[in-house]
Amino acid sequence: VADVCYFHGENIPARALLRRQLSVPLPEGYEFDTINRDALLRLASASDGEIVLSTGPRYRILVLPDSEFLTPEIALRLRELVRAGATIVGPRPVRSPSLVGYPTADRTVADVAQELWGDLDGRTRTERAVGAGRVVWGRPLETVLGEAQRPADVLATAGSDPPSAIEWTHRSSADWDLYFLSNPSPAARRLEVTFRVAGRVPEIWHPDTGNTETLAMWREQGGHTVVPLQLDPCGSAF
Repeated sequence: VADVCYFHGENIPARALLRRQLSVPLPEGYEFDTINRDALLRLASASDGEIVLSTGPRYRILVLPDSEFLTPEIALRLRELVRAGATIVGPRPVRSPSLVGYPTADRTVADVAQELWGDLDGRTRTERAVGAGRVVWGRPLETVLGEAQRPADVLATAGSDPPSAIEWTHRSSADWDLYFLSNPSPAARRLEVTFRVAGRVPEIWHPDTGNTETLAMWREQGGHTVVPLQLDPCGSAF
């Protein structure tokens, strides 16, 4: 489960992005993946307002690189996705990074940019509906995700303190949600963790012993499940 997918561009060589390299900051409580040119062209489609890969993952938002360059092939694929209901976030492309097909390639990119971005400038005009989808430029992801009714997936707090950094990942199927939580600190931590899931009974599975336990102290709140959790120094739990 990841809400945001970042396209890392068409430069060669390219690699998956680290959190500190993201073109638009990802708010606390969300997970992301990165996608390359090949997967975007061959595997991606749009369904029910999400970007869907044929291999299974679904994303609410696709974020573009902070660049004015897109090849016409990627520009045309973005147009297909947005028309079908996808939300993309990023700046208006201006031209192709390649001389292949010049000048037709640049005209194709400019035509797609005009259809999708229209009068957006990233400052006074930041959002535009196109077909069944949206194009956003210059708005925080937290705002865009909130408008899409997609609250944070995992938030961990220690009492009244601000959200506390833990490492986590989330997988789901029709009848279960599995979260793996890891404490990167060399100190034990007592946390209250809020999960974006409801209608289920939480269990703790201990990876070091294989033991499982059903929790007694937990609550549902606003469509979320809130669980008190103790993590050992550099410890983890499912």
